[in-house]
Amino acid sequence: MMKLFTRCPHCETAFRVTPAQLQSSGGQVRCGRCDRVFDAFSSLSSKQPGTAEKTVSLNEVESVAPPPEAPAQMETVPAADLIAAEPPPESTEESVPSAARDEEWAESEAAKSDADANLYEWEFRPAKPEGWPWLAIIGSLLALFALAAQAAIAFRNPLTVEFPETKHWMIRACERLHCSLSLPRLDEKLNIESSGLESVNPAQLSQILLTAAVRNRATLAVAYPALELTLTDDHDLAVARRIFLPQEYLASGTDLNRGFEAGSEVNVRLYLDTADLRAAGYRLYLFYP
Repeated sequence: MMKLFTRCPHCETAFRVTPAQLQSSGGQVRCGRCDRVFDAFSSLSSKQPGTAEKTVSLNEVESVAPPPEAPAQMETVPAADLIAAEPPPESTEESVPSAARDEEWAESEAAKSDADANLYEWEFRPAKPEGWPWLAIIGSLLALFALAAQAAIAFRNPLTVEFPETKHWMIRACERLHCSLSLPRLDEKLNIESSGLESVNPAQLSQILLTAAVRNRATLAVAYPALELTLTDDHDLAVARRIFLPQEYLASGTDLNRGFEAGSEVNVRLYLDTADLRAAGYRLYLFYP
């Protein structure tokens, strides 16, 4: 195992560290001599400290909790499992000349560019986020808002059915975006309340009158449906079929764009000429083509 050394910048005590300790704490350690936290990467080196420096065992160094950017999946290594470095011969600080001490400190500062030390720093130090995180958050929120707006426009017709209160805003949005808002088609909410087929003139049996009352039981305006009339014979077999569009059975001047108002009823009256068909019955359906 490669030997790595670092120095406490507060009390200048040098000690040995291991890659496991650097990985478990993101380089943040607590000095066992002065009890202060510092970044072990700031003076990490693979070179043995000078004998004149103060050195402590690694067991006197405590790993601290990693910073917020440290990877969550890294395991914490107990301080008791770390390998203590062999302390150099005891020496007092007073016996070290000031010039020699400065030279040793300069050598330790130069260890920042040490290839081995930088290798571990590159491998274990958590990457710091670049740029402004608030800009990324704001950009993400704007992107989500734009996506929600696009989805609302794409599904504008179903949304107005499920949430009628949004119809006003959808109409205003379509005016700006040059889109159209179609009336909902809810044939399950439309009922033929009554209908009848009768002869208009007993002398001319081919002339008949179709009457029907269609009611909208929905809570919102819907599109007008089409009506399908099927004439049958004595055996209930179809002899003729005709589809009537809204503009054919509605009164002249009816605004189709306003739709079939909620809770309203439409009365249908159609005069038909069956020619030589001998119809004995009929079937009437409504649907959306």
